[in-house]
Amino acid sequence: QKIFSQEIRFKDENGEDYPEWEELTFNDILVEDLYPVPKPSEKYEKISVRSHAKGTFSSIVDKPEEVNMDTLYEVKEKQLIVNITFAWEHAIAIVKKEDENKLVSHRFPTYEFKENAYSEYFKYYILQSRFREMLVNISPGGAGRNRVMNKKDFLKLEVLIPSYDEQKRIAEFLISSDKEIELLEKELEALKLQKKG
Repeated sequence: QKIFSQEIRFKDENGEDYPEWEELTFNDILVEDLYPVPKPSEKYEKISVRSHAKGTFSSIVDKPEEVNMDTLYEVKEKQLIVNITFAWEHAIAIVKKEDENKLVSHRFPTYEFKENAYSEYFKYYILQSRFREMLVNISPGGAGRNRVMNKKDFLKLEVLIPSYDEQKRIAEFLISSDKEIELLEKELEALKLQKKG
């Protein structure tokens, strides 16, 4: 949180400050990136987006004939994907490599990052509770399926963005922290097993 609120700033490799963060809209850093395909006639794998920014999950559609759509969309690695029906519940993620070419409906628009945006940085940016509030504000209506996110409003969302180089530096730091946490958790589990023994 301190990183995204700029309380903590990084230096470049020469020890110099990075440029000031820029106020941009998602329209400045994203472009809708759709790969329409005809609905398969045989069973296929689809992906969905978990609420609370918990990533994607996949499942098999055994009976495509029961799917009430003629066109579906392939997803590509590193795309930003949103579930417009549950965006208000923070259903947004970055597509993983293993999800590439799986299928979604029109309710899961996908976006490619432009050259000024680093996807690994936004993997962490979208986790913020403040970002969830922004999604709630562009999802009008009642509860549940009646709260559909407005795609035009999504691209109008204003965000403070560091330079591309600082985005990479922040992402590398957070990825490294995640790996360290994972390692410590494994060590803790091993110690618990040892203690039981």
